[in-house]
Formats: sequence, structure tokens, C-alpha cells
Amino acid sequence: MAVAGELTVPCGCLLELAQYCKWEWEQLRVGAWLGGALGFDVVSQEELREKGFLGMRKTKLVCTIGPACSSSEDLERLALGGMNVARLNMCHNSREWHLDVIRKIKKLNEEKGFCVSVVIDTEGSQIHVVDHGAPSSVKVEEGSIWLFTTKKFEGSRPFTVQANHSGFSEGVEVGDELVIDGGMASFEVVEKIGNDLKCKCTDSGLFLPCAKFSFWRDGKLVERNYKLPTLSRKDWADIDFGIAEGVDFIAMSFVNDADAVSNLKDYISTKSSKSIRVLAKIESLESLQKLGGDC
Repeated sequence: MAVAGELTVPCGCLLELAQYCKWEWEQLRVGAWLGGALGFDVVSQEELREKGFLGMRKTKLVCTIGPACSSSEDLERLALGGMNVARLNMCHNSREWHLDVIRKIKKLNEEKGFCVSVVIDTEGSQIHVVDHGAPSSVKVEEGSIWLFTTKKFEGSRPFTVQANHSGFSEGVEVGDELVIDGGMASFEVVEKIGNDLKCKCTDSGLFLPCAKFSFWRDGKLVERNYKLPTLSRKDWADIDFGIAEGVDFIAMSFVNDADAVSNLKDYISTKSSKSIRVLAKIESLESLQKLGGDC
């Protein structure tokens, strides 16, 4: 018998434990070597060394890159923290800014051994966009009352948001929930005034310029049939930019049907020898009903 502190352990068990530890260490060492041989990036190789194959993280992390985290140092910290995909929202910032970020990520991958993919997220039709007119994000406080209007005006007005489509409030009822950018902030419709909506903030947050929105009722998306193309002229220009810069994914906002996805895939195949994947973002009940196996 062997005694370790107050724990009495049979010698045979100690031998088995030592053999297991040696086996586990060998697995970690071989796993780390295989990680390099199989082309794993530096973050995955570190996970292999620390945890072995079974302990590796399976979930991929997508990080939206904005001006506050677009420096080379910030991007490297995000990559070290586990960022697998850098998302660039084409609704915001200039083409030059996006180009700079893409090239910084490529440089990180080449020089530091990371494997961070780049996805550009198309803006989609402007009918799905509202804008408060300020040059940067606005803090929305719970309980505050905001007017969402289809009237056109220059600049910004207090607690006023401009919608880009005259049918913005069609099919919307008092009590519906208006969600900004997938949950950045939420409102409840408290009054309909012609084509305009008066809304009360129910979940505070940040309201970005040119923000996307959706309406919800009883936990379900409100069906809205606009019969407009999925990709705008600007979207096609952004797609050409993404293809030219060799991005890894192109995300389509407000997909209407499977044909739109197939058409984009065909277009990419004629423009790029690189395999660029298409991500279909389903953001309405009508789209969900129309989509088939092509997506």
C-alpha cells in the first residue's frame, strides 16, 4: 500500500495511474504534432496541447468587426481569444475601411499562423432599414418613446427614426414588437399614425445608423410581402468587391427564395476560382415557406 497525504492507494492502482498519465501525455503530444501536420491554426494547436482531441472546442465563433476593434492588435487579440470568422457588415463603413480590415486579417493568418475566415454580410433591400440620422450609434433607454416615420428629412431629430419604405407600417398592429438589428434594441408599437409608428423601448441597447429591423407578434415574425429582389445594386457591387478580395463567405440578407441563392452561387462560380460559400439569412415567414433544398 502507498500513502499520499491521508489517502491510502494500492500500489497497483498507482502503477495504473502512472501508465494512464503517460498515455494521456503521449496523446497530447501526438495530437499537437498532428495539429500542425493537418494544418490546424495556432489556437487549435494550443487546444490540442492542453486538452487533447476530445477537449477541442467544436463551436465556431463569429465576431462582427467594427471601428472599435479593427486595429491589427485588436484583431490578433480576437483571434487568440478564439475568433474563427470575422464578419463585415456592408451596411456600415466605407469600402476602403472594409478592404483594410480584410488585408489585416489575411496578414495575421499568413504571419501569425491563424485561420480566421472572412464573411461579408450584404445590406439587402433598403426597405428593411431604418436610420436615426446620427453619424454613430445612439443609446436607446428603456421606456423612451420614439417615432418611426416615413417622412423624409435631413440630419437627425430627437427620438425620431426614418424608414426608407412608404409601406413600412403595413400589416403592423399595436402591440407588435419592433426588433432592431436582431436584438440590439427592442420596441413595442403603442400607436399607428398614418404610415408612421409610435413605439416604446422595451429593451434598451445601441441603435446603429442604417439598422435592420423586423416585426414580431406572439413570438413569431410578422409576414410582410414586398415582392422585391433579394440583392440590390449596392449588394452586387459589394459582392464583386468580396470576390475580388477573396473572402470566404458571402451572407445574403432577407433572402426571398431559393432561386436567389442559386443565382448568386452561379454568379460566384463564373467570377472566382476560389470556393466562396453562400450563407442564406432567413428573416421572414414568407422566405421560410419558399425556401427549398437548394440553400
